[in-house]
Amino acid sequence: MLSDISLADAPAVELGRTVIENPGQLPVRFRVAYDSAAINPRNEYSLQARITDGDTLLYVNDTVHPVLTRGAPDNSDVQVVSVDPYDRCVAPLPVRIHTDPADRVVFDDAEIRVRLVDVSDPDDRTIVTESRQAGYSGSFPFEIFLPEEGVAISRHRRYELEAEIWISGELRYHIPREEWRTVRPAHCPDTENPLVNDVFPVGLIGDDPA
Repeated sequence: MLSDISLADAPAVELGRTVIENPGQLPVRFRVAYDSAAINPRNEYSLQARITDGDTLLYVNDTVHPVLTRGAPDNSDVQVVSVDPYDRCVAPLPVRIHTDPADRVVFDDAEIRVRLVDVSDPDDRTIVTESRQAGYSGSFPFEIFLPEEGVAISRHRRYELEAEIWISGELRYHIPREEWRTVRPAHCPDTENPLVNDVFPVGLIGDDPA
């Protein structure tokens, strides 16, 4: 939709609209027809977009995309965001664990414990999902998936990613400091965009295990 947004205290004036039925996978190419004679070079115009499922609004742009006048381009991409603060991931949440400094240790029969915690309310830390993988043999980096049924995360919340490696019942690697556990998940992380964090040998930093 092309709109005149010049008047801050008045509703935007619609100049053109296009509706795409069954658009398929995003991104979607679009063209909006409008009357060029209605364009005033002193006014401000923007593109808006929304995605609906029947009468239910799913996505909408939350930023202004100026076009046509005041140095703005004739064309513009429009980025939309979910109106639902939670974006449910239907696939397992991928986590990639590194170590710093680089460690060439090779694990044999280790247990990996990973936990995603919602820390938005300091007085009410909530475990979103967690996983334990026993019998791991290999080296850094490694990946683990949380969980098989998928997980709901929110772009409006704060999270910590906790990770531990246990060998023969002894904690050997962890993330000792709270600020290092902070992660900002994408709406739906995937194998191309996993959650990533580093673990450190216990005692290296001088902190007690968390």
